[in-house]
Amino acid sequence: MKVLLINPPHHGWYTLFGVRIPPLGLAYLASALRNAKHEAAILDMNVSEIDEFGGFEKFDMVGIGTDTTRYRRAREIAKMARKAGKTVVMGGPHPTTADMDVVKDKSVDFVVRSEGEETIVELAECLQSGGNPSDVRGLTFRRGGRIVRTGDRPFNDDLDSIPKPARDLLPMDRYKSAMIGVRPLTPVVTSRGCPYRCSFCASSFMNGPKWRAHSAGRVADEIEEVQKKWGYRAVAFSDDNSLMSVDRNRGISSEIRRRGLDVAIWSFCRADFAARKPEMIADLASAGLKSVFMGVESPSMKRLASIGKGIREGDVEKAIEVFRANGVEVLGSYIIGYEGDTIGSVRETMRMAMELDTNTAQFTILTPYPGTEIYRRLLPRITRKDWSLYDGYHLVFRHENLSRLALELSLALCHAAFYLRSLKSVFGFFRFLWARRKGLGSIREAANDVIFTR
Repeated sequence: MKVLLINPPHHGWYTLFGVRIPPLGLAYLASALRNAKHEAAILDMNVSEIDEFGGFEKFDMVGIGTDTTRYRRAREIAKMARKAGKTVVMGGPHPTTADMDVVKDKSVDFVVRSEGEETIVELAECLQSGGNPSDVRGLTFRRGGRIVRTGDRPFNDDLDSIPKPARDLLPMDRYKSAMIGVRPLTPVVTSRGCPYRCSFCASSFMNGPKWRAHSAGRVADEIEEVQKKWGYRAVAFSDDNSLMSVDRNRGISSEIRRRGLDVAIWSFCRADFAARKPEMIADLASAGLKSVFMGVESPSMKRLASIGKGIREGDVEKAIEVFRANGVEVLGSYIIGYEGDTIGSVRETMRMAMELDTNTAQFTILTPYPGTEIYRRLLPRITRKDWSLYDGYHLVFRHENLSRLALELSLALCHAAFYLRSLKSVFGFFRFLWARRKGLGSIREAANDVIFTR
């Protein structure tokens, strides 16, 4: 079977700065399909056009991966593929968490829920042989006038058994606007799953509550491959919890040094990981860790407890000390617009960000994404169903204390206050822009690589 996998275009701050990240989720699916003797192609609409593939005509199946923000665009692509007479499959965070609604759209034949490598292969083989899709776990589809939802597929505990993503099917030379300093950066997935259940995040739903990791050798293999084959001298550990295990990260650092790899590393990191495991951060820094994205979220420990963040008083400050001691830059992330928030509590968040004085900061408005506890709780108060507005920059529910204008204006003021607070911060902001200068001619969340697998 011939399968075309499509990544809809992103929008938002990352594309404003010209940042493009290869869709590894699709590349994992493509590898699985090829291993099963199917033909696969990947269309990333952030860097390519359908005309480069000669349209939909030569393909039997079209798979579209999407998060919530890009779902409207994904539907438009699905309609075009369906009009061309193709079997249309959709996956990713939004279709997984809202599968019953997605398959009501007659332009979508199947939804692949959660991790998709095994499911997409079994579906392709089922359709090719004329089998019964009800026998394939992890699917949602229509049959007659009803919706069929097959059993959940167990998560794969042996991540090293999954083939490396088919980067050769992507135009890897078109993604070099994402950088650490002057080094082009590309993502590497080192683990899946999250045991933490933050109420604003759907990661545990998508990838399971059990942390599953690639071995240190497998991670080093991918770092070496993207460096030597594709020319990327920086990598982003784009999974939620790459720094969870001290032993595994010591192994990764050891492998990087043993192989003589000169690499810069960017990673997500929880504050408690760094605060309680400073020796791991020091070891990773010696192997190339240069920058981390850390969710601070709120200055209120009561608030952090209510959203299930699971960190202790002082973890954030201690983590920043550890990173600074090891020359690692920190991007602190904050959320405003929690239930019960007021202008005063938003100001406290802004004040905390300035006092912590991280290298950069990101502020977003609380967004109830499908699949999260907050979505279920706020559902009766959601006022905007335009999924393209679910980007962290718009208020989409009726807030008890703050108007839409007040909260969205507060978001802009938080960024302005942080980046204009001193000459040092202004310089840091312009250095951030300079490092991405190649992309300034192009007007999201690109690192959120979530297509079927995440």
